[in-house]
Amino acid sequence: MFQNKKRKRKGIKEKTDLVSVFSGLKKVVFKNAPRKEKIKKTTKKIIKKQETRKILKKTENKFSKQTVVSDQSLDLFDNIKNAVVVYEPRKNGKEFYLKDFNRQAERIEGILKGDVVGKEIRKVFPKVIEFGILALLKESYETGEPQYMPQGKYVDRNGRVSFRENYIYKAPTGDIVSVYDDITEKIYTKEKVREKEEKYSYLFNSIKDGIVRVDMKGVVVDCNHAFLDMLGYSRVEVFKLSYLDITPQKWHAKEAEILKNQILPRGFSDPYEKEYKRKNGTIFPVSLRTWIIKDQKTGVPTGMWAIIRDITEKKKNETELEKNEEKLEEIFDNSPIGIELYDEKGVLNKVNEKILNIFGVSGEEAVEGFNLFDDPNIPKEQIKLIKKGVAVKYENVFDFEKVKKFRLYKTKKTGKIYVSVSITPLQKGRAGYLVMIEDITEDKNSQIQLKEKMEQMEEMNRLMIGRELKMIKLKQEISLIKKDKNR
Repeated sequence: MFQNKKRKRKGIKEKTDLVSVFSGLKKVVFKNAPRKEKIKKTTKKIIKKQETRKILKKTENKFSKQTVVSDQSLDLFDNIKNAVVVYEPRKNGKEFYLKDFNRQAERIEGILKGDVVGKEIRKVFPKVIEFGILALLKESYETGEPQYMPQGKYVDRNGRVSFRENYIYKAPTGDIVSVYDDITEKIYTKEKVREKEEKYSYLFNSIKDGIVRVDMKGVVVDCNHAFLDMLGYSRVEVFKLSYLDITPQKWHAKEAEILKNQILPRGFSDPYEKEYKRKNGTIFPVSLRTWIIKDQKTGVPTGMWAIIRDITEKKKNETELEKNEEKLEEIFDNSPIGIELYDEKGVLNKVNEKILNIFGVSGEEAVEGFNLFDDPNIPKEQIKLIKKGVAVKYENVFDFEKVKKFRLYKTKKTGKIYVSVSITPLQKGRAGYLVMIEDITEDKNSQIQLKEKMEQMEEMNRLMIGRELKMIKLKQEISLIKKDKNR
């Protein structure tokens, strides 16, 4: 596409005054142009070279005579970083014809200089009016003032969309010069960065936990909404504070230790708990984790991030749970019914005092490791049910001789007792088994005695009824004898 440096483009008479073009470029001062300094620097690098100055002087004399541009001047024009297009105004600035077109312009537009020089701008760039540059060319032609288009969206004849940044000025020769860059990649990169920043900002500020960044002195430099709400400060107020200002004095030594032993040596801390102090002075518990931020080039620590969670409700729940556990423990220990707790494998974990009394055991250690499913006093059919996760309740005779025979545990008791047993698989046995046992021997003995007395009474009643019947029969016989005598 491009020839050797020593080439001359055939069929093209290059009469562009490059000295005017470059001197005009050096003098460009754009109103409200944020990148004017960049143009100055770019121009300065070109102009400052002694060799370049000499070339420009030589070419200026040649251009004044409308001679062909030298190879050296052509190289300078073609090899600058920006695309440059020189327009010749005609019909009092109503039409603009392409007079010169450098290599960077050829690369950006995908067309050759020889195909466009001498053509009217609208023939080369059909969408130039919609793009907006034609109006700027006319403005610069009429006023002589440089024009700036910071970000223009251009659609070429093939429908390809790109973004251009244009600097337009009027050269001393009267030509209009457009210096521009294709900033499409830059725009798309910025858009991607913007999208990522929006996502980050959304996550940063929508997360319920507080997030804060401090410098190495501990001064707050960034935070999310949750952190502000947690403490009750405004963003302006919190940026004047350090982490020491919002942490009660009693935690300072602990945090200094965590910083020294965890964060600095390894870059992060383990999760830990402390307290914060709100703007209104109230103290509340938090849990947090901190990690260090380092300069990517030097590796020097520049600050720290921390994620903080308000654990007020958690602490309340823990306190309430502790109270409930204390109540349950008290109920467990003082229950008039024996209670046993087994794990999911049926191994005994805990018993209350009543169980020890019922089975004549000296202490919990005597029954340590006892397995529920090895108890010979539990009917086999009941064992099958509880293994399936079915709760059972039954009454049975507990034989201490079996305990001794199978050496289940040491017991002071002998003989037999009557027990009422309730076994509940917790979460169908996945969480273990709850066994409640009541010694009902006295009740059973009372029932037996009552039954015996009832049987005795029934016997007595039967005997008395028999006697009554005999008396009635005797009376009837006496009555008949008396009747016979009267006859």
